[in-house]
Amino acid sequence: MKKDSTAPIRVLLVDDETAFSTPLAKRLTRRGMDVSTAEDGTDAFAMLETGQIDVVVLDLLMPGINGMQVLKVIKKQFSEVQVIILTGNGRMSDGLKALAAGAYNFLFKPVEIDVLAKLIEEAAASAQTKKPTK
Repeated sequence: MKKDSTAPIRVLLVDDETAFSTPLAKRLTRRGMDVSTAEDGTDAFAMLETGQIDVVVLDLLMPGINGMQVLKVIKKQFSEVQVIILTGNGRMSDGLKALAAGAYNFLFKPVEIDVLAKLIEEAAASAQTKKPTK
């Protein structure tokens, strides 16, 4: 089943810093995206199980399951979902590892909202080509 091209992009922000993720979610929502947030990998997995996520924007450094571990599980269990790493504490070597593990892209905080929104749109379009038809 192909997603309606007029339907909003369903984004999941996974970041333990709610002071960052809450305003970002509002800004992306104003751009017409359907945005959910999770504070850790466990919450993210539960939300991904619903099948209602197109793109995950994922922090690397989080308590419990770190972002790289979350990325690997997403790519294994939810392969049609695209992941953009957005971190304030990573290094370029982390970005290369994330890309090798299947991330769509890697960005450092702070990021311009226009850049992130465009990247989410591109990732969602890419995700649509990977979704199985029913």
